[in-house]
Amino acid sequence: MFSPKLLVNLSLVLAIMSAVLFSMVVLLTPYTGFELSLDKENDQFVVTRVDESVAAQGLNIGDRVLSLASTEADQILLTPIHYPKTSIEARQRTRTKADQLRAMAEVYEILATRNVTLGLARGEDITLQLDQRRPIGSVPFEVWVCIFLTSMCSLLPALAWSWRPTSRETVYLLLSGFGLSLATISAGLLYTMEMHYLPLWGYWLVFELVGFGNFIFVGFATVLLLYFPQKLFHADRWNNFILGGLASFTLIALFDGWDFDVPVSEQFLTFGYLEVYLVELVLYMAVLFLCFIQWRLSKNLPVERAQALWITLAWTLCPIVFFVFYLLPVLLGQEAILSRTWTTTALLIAFAMVIVGVSRFRFFRLENHIGSAYQWSLVSLFFFSLDIILISVVNLSPTTSTFILLGLILWVYLPIRQWLFSRVSRDRQHRYQRLFNSAVISMIEDSLIPTKSVVGSHEAAWKKTLDVVFSPGEVNRGDSDASTRVEKRGQQLLVAGHRFSPPLSLEFAEHGARIFGSDDVNLAETLSLLFVRLYDFRDGYAAGQIRERERIRRDLHDQIGHKLLSLVYAAQDSKSLQLAQDTMEQIRELSRALKEEPVALQNFIIELRQICEDTCEQTGLSLHWHDTSVDEGQFITSNQYLNVLNITRELFSNTAKHARASKTTVSVETNNKSMVLTVTDNGIGFDQTAVNPGNGLFNIQSRAEEMGAKIQWHTAAGTNVVIQIPLQTDKEIEVA
Repeated sequence: MFSPKLLVNLSLVLAIMSAVLFSMVVLLTPYTGFELSLDKENDQFVVTRVDESVAAQGLNIGDRVLSLASTEADQILLTPIHYPKTSIEARQRTRTKADQLRAMAEVYEILATRNVTLGLARGEDITLQLDQRRPIGSVPFEVWVCIFLTSMCSLLPALAWSWRPTSRETVYLLLSGFGLSLATISAGLLYTMEMHYLPLWGYWLVFELVGFGNFIFVGFATVLLLYFPQKLFHADRWNNFILGGLASFTLIALFDGWDFDVPVSEQFLTFGYLEVYLVELVLYMAVLFLCFIQWRLSKNLPVERAQALWITLAWTLCPIVFFVFYLLPVLLGQEAILSRTWTTTALLIAFAMVIVGVSRFRFFRLENHIGSAYQWSLVSLFFFSLDIILISVVNLSPTTSTFILLGLILWVYLPIRQWLFSRVSRDRQHRYQRLFNSAVISMIEDSLIPTKSVVGSHEAAWKKTLDVVFSPGEVNRGDSDASTRVEKRGQQLLVAGHRFSPPLSLEFAEHGARIFGSDDVNLAETLSLLFVRLYDFRDGYAAGQIRERERIRRDLHDQIGHKLLSLVYAAQDSKSLQLAQDTMEQIRELSRALKEEPVALQNFIIELRQICEDTCEQTGLSLHWHDTSVDEGQFITSNQYLNVLNITRELFSNTAKHARASKTTVSVETNNKSMVLTVTDNGIGFDQTAVNPGNGLFNIQSRAEEMGAKIQWHTAAGTNVVIQIPLQTDKEIEVA
């Protein structure tokens, strides 16, 4: 609807107008030129500050003022209810806000005139001619701090909202900041501004603005946590319940003190002190509870967890300062350790921290600094509290307290911090070293597996390496031009592609337990370089093997095969002819194995049966053959092909030489994963524990191990050999 630029300019104008309006109220209200403070021992007001013009008229610092009068108003005897410095004092001195308003209005009616008569305890009256114009220099520094901070608490949420005007959290942040600014400025007019007096309607308006501001601030700060860092379950329902309940309570509280027997002109729609603080307490407990819920739900979301921890820090540390150093001492009837101005400033700082967390400024990455923020905050709170205790409770001088704190910082805190930092750094280095070692071991193990270069095998190996190191929640394809870097505020690591893998996107390090950082980038780049070098070497070595196998296969075919063919044609008898033909067949099988082409299982079983029949015919054995149907998509490798044929020949050779058998049974059964070859004879068998295994049995066992097969021997009655050979599908052996 509106552009961000327009909204930013509008927000800036409103912030400036608010600051100007506040300044005008400060500068145009009646100015007396002297400041009164209550001496609580005898409930009298003492002059604590005077301007030169007022001092020249006879009023001195330390004079006790008993009464005020003017030519236009009756004399009043000053009591503590006429000018309370805090809301705590007001509650202690008056029964209702209406009584306090009327008492403060009496003072205004007198001080708003030009001639004011002060009745002093020393027994004389002084008539002052008041200038009524406030000098800029008379405005306390704390007031300007309040103006600046409240302006920021309005402007910054407005800026965040202008960039994301449809986001629930930025809308609620804006409204909460508006409520805090309203309450803070109004309270500053009441309790911070010196020599400052308002008419009756002004005091009433300021009182109600403080109540409304507090309700708006705490109410929207509470519902904000329903949507930030992440939207909670039934958030909309709870949002309506909290805001609707708060609005209803506000109306009830306003009319709670209404008396229908009193004229309307003498009544005020006001919030009671108890009502305001009760609502704030209940909603603050809800804020802490929602902070805990957000922390629990962000267990595997490191950025959201950092934001939840940051919001929790904001809503615990600074309000604790307000409670411990101001509210608690006042409730106990003692002087506040810190003034209301500075404890209110702590609340403004808390809200500023919330603004930073919700706005998610790019230059302030909470997920990288949340640990440091907690450390800095807790250490600062500890030393400030210790300093205040040493000065206020132990009664040490500020100089002595400073030297003690300096010694603790230099000789206790800093050495312990340095030791912890070095320990954590070593642990972190050791952790990355362990991850690096594990990744290298994984890469080497994968590169040593004797498999062909299958499509996607390199990418799968690279993904496995990254999984060993980073344990990501998800691994996806990245952009083609991606470089290795951290994205999404540490939730994503983009790993650049190389010859063996496209760019990859890793989401959520260690399944969301931590965020990615610069160390992860360096580690990924180093592993990528090692992976490329290692697989370059592996593939170069494999290519060399293939070339050498091809050379041997070619030489067998061109040289030895040619000579064997000459022997076939030159054979003088059938025995020599059969020997030459068998040798040529084995050369053909060896050439196929060297070529490393997969063999269809159907063709292999036909060839195996032919060899068994030929061997039985030559040795005089009776063959019983059994096989099952085979799927067209099943294959065995060339290595398995050659080894199974040689094992079968060796088994038949042993049967003919040693078993004294007359019959041999061969069974071939297949399933989706393996082929089971069973060779059984009706011979005498042998004792496996007593026989000395020769080259034949040793070769059978080693060939089975080479092709990953399992072999079982049963030799009690005849010899039964069961060989289970793993199979491959056509999809598993697609050559790159």
